[in-house]
Amino acid sequence: MNYTSTKPFGLVLYAWFPEHDRPNKPGRKYRPVVVLDVNPHTQEILVAYGTSQGVNSCGVGEFIVDAHTVDGLTKTTKFCVQYYRWIPATDNYLANRDKRNVLGKIQTRHIRDLVVAAREVFNQ
Repeated sequence: MNYTSTKPFGLVLYAWFPEHDRPNKPGRKYRPVVVLDVNPHTQEILVAYGTSQGVNSCGVGEFIVDAHTVDGLTKTTKFCVQYYRWIPATDNYLANRDKRNVLGKIQTRHIRDLVVAAREVFNQ
């Protein structure tokens, strides 16, 4: 399956996000991530970590997306741009038989928040 065929910035997916202790292996939890970039040459996508924990406040490089503003996102989710990884665009990282893996784009109002969070992280 080719996961890199659409304009990716702001696309919300579910992925097996790599953990700190295993940065080059699929993670143990299938979680929402937001796509920041795609490298078509290496077939990798740059994704930022999403969590439904601690959604009452934001730190540097974080933004919150309300539940149900992205099709299939059932909980309000905080995306942490400072916690990002390049992952292969393969079924090992993106597939799960029980859940949709591509949820949709975040709304325009959240794109602005994503851009601000990315600037806080990458333009330091």
